[in-house]
Amino acid sequence: MKQILIVANSYKTLFNFRKEFIISLIKLGYRVTLLLPFDSNNSIFDDFKCDVIQFSFSRFGKNPFVEFLIILKISKIIKKLKPHSVFTYTIKPNLYVGLIKLFTSINFNFFPTITGIGQVLNKQTLFSSLLITIYKIAFIKANNVFFQNKGNLDFMIKSKILKNHKYTLLNGSGVNLNEYHYVQPKEKDILTCLIISRVRKDKGFDEFFSVIPIIHKIYPKVFFEVIGWIEDKVYIFKIKEFSKLDYFFFHGELTQKKVKEKIALSDFIFHPSHHEGMSNVILEASAIGRPSVASNISGINEIIIDKVSGLLFEPKNVKDIFNKLTEFIKMTFEEKIKMGKNARNKVVKDFDRIDIVKSYIDVL
Repeated sequence: MKQILIVANSYKTLFNFRKEFIISLIKLGYRVTLLLPFDSNNSIFDDFKCDVIQFSFSRFGKNPFVEFLIILKISKIIKKLKPHSVFTYTIKPNLYVGLIKLFTSINFNFFPTITGIGQVLNKQTLFSSLLITIYKIAFIKANNVFFQNKGNLDFMIKSKILKNHKYTLLNGSGVNLNEYHYVQPKEKDILTCLIISRVRKDKGFDEFFSVIPIIHKIYPKVFFEVIGWIEDKVYIFKIKEFSKLDYFFFHGELTQKKVKEKIALSDFIFHPSHHEGMSNVILEASAIGRPSVASNISGINEIIIDKVSGLLFEPKNVKDIFNKLTEFIKMTFEEKIKMGKNARNKVVKDFDRIDIVKSYIDVL
């Protein structure tokens, strides 16, 4: 039985977006092992016929000595498992396994997925230059690189990280259309705007907090709800202050089931992110039939057809954000329903997760 190892930075990365891939591999007769950071929630895979190995990991750690020790530990695990193929997701797992593939004699197929290039590579700094160099080295022996949007692919080609590499362009992680059904919105006196995101600067929260008081002052029946966890601690005070207002509510982190329920109860999604891989939030909301008012960037504008299935604005531009939010608010209920149905139709046509899983299996 051939062994497949999947390395990710969180159980959520796999369970929320890739459990169908894991199940498909098991059904095809592969033995699947997941390598994940220590987390009590890893028990979510207990009902799967796969193994879970846990290891120490920090998403934001930059200590070279610590990172080297992590690479050594993963290397020992790979050497022991002798996998036929290793699939990796997110930046650090991609780089860790790529360096192991290059600098050891362990033989395996290496399939990294670029889920997004992150805020570091979006800046021109000494560290971003160093990271690009590490990418170039780590991907030398990649058998096939998967991309979730064309913007990330173009960046990797322009930066010469990709040269003669084989690659596959996916429509993000896709969405499970059996789990995310269309839900008809209800007409009501208030309008609920939902933002689902980690709370940090590059997710557009400076713009969010700038624009919503203005919107609510003009349209007092518009309410804002935030689901996610505070990743950037500078926003703790801001969240506390806004939580005192009657038009803002912070839910914190919720289960996937609760998030689906909240999307269905909302009227639209607001997503002012500065960069994305492929926005799973917008994919899932669209599948439920909720239009989005969001940044016109790669990872979003592949999903939203402007003025058809949602509205797009210039990222970081508070004036344009205000204008597009106003435009949506002023639409009739029937126009909003039509936009939501168009959003659903778009994901059914282009973002069915079954097709994404097939792309992975075909390359394997």
